[in-house]
Amino acid sequence: MNLWHCFPTDVGVFRPVTLKEAALDSPTFRGTVIQCSEQVDHIEKWLDGYLRAASRLCDGAHGLEELVNVFIQKSIPVNHLEVMLDYDYTHLAMRRFAEGSKEYWGHVTAVAKRLENLVVEPLSQLQRGELRNFKVC
Repeated sequence: MNLWHCFPTDVGVFRPVTLKEAALDSPTFRGTVIQCSEQVDHIEKWLDGYLRAASRLCDGAHGLEELVNVFIQKSIPVNHLEVMLDYDYTHLAMRRFAEGSKEYWGHVTAVAKRLENLVVEPLSQLQRGELRNFKVC
């Protein structure tokens, strides 16, 4: 019986390893196993760094939200300086800018907060579960 198992050797290139070569522990089989192990290690390191960066982004979203609220509050003058600022045009433009900024930054911080549930948790489960299984084999 001639069963073929393909293991990656180079990027995008596969070298066939027969069951007989695997059973005899041939150099071809050893090389493909070592290369697969190295690729799993590289993926694990990349995934770990990506998860740390995404977690920092989620944590920073809360601080960013507070900064944005202070920025928006300060962007409209409290006292109506009708002599210095035209209330009909300038004050209206400043208020619309503040409202638009609030909406924009609200969406940005909402996406950053949802990143934890949508990206970080599933990828950390993958890292702890399935990726560990590849490393054990």
